[in-house]
Amino acid sequence: WNPFTVGVHTTGRIGDPVLLDVSMGGRRMKMRERMRVYEPQRRVGWGLRILGGVLLDCTRVQELEDAGEGSTRYACHESFRGLTVPLFFNRYRAPMQEGFDATAQALSRRVTALAAQAGTRSATRLGSTEN
Repeated sequence: WNPFTVGVHTTGRIGDPVLLDVSMGGRRMKMRERMRVYEPQRRVGWGLRILGGVLLDCTRVQELEDAGEGSTRYACHESFRGLTVPLFFNRYRAPMQEGFDATAQALSRRVTALAAQAGTRSATRLGSTEN
């Protein structure tokens, strides 16, 4: 369902590889990052360090928060540091932002569809066919 990060493979253990299959700017790319944060059903984050973070140190953390009344809030944070950040942004800022925007839209559609399915199942269990 995610048009930007098409695949993710990892053990979930801090420090272990995170193998990403990313579609950015019309190209598919394989990326190898490291798990930095893992709190099951709450937070997950991975990142990349080049030359100990001197050239590039980037981290992406995605969080889920109980918003009450059966709702969940999703937040994603990116940080970029290092000497090559201006060059990196010059090349990848626009396609990355397009990917993030496409992911947010796809996530919204997926959550809406899953909520509709859950509502239909709940209504059916209660003997109603209304959505």
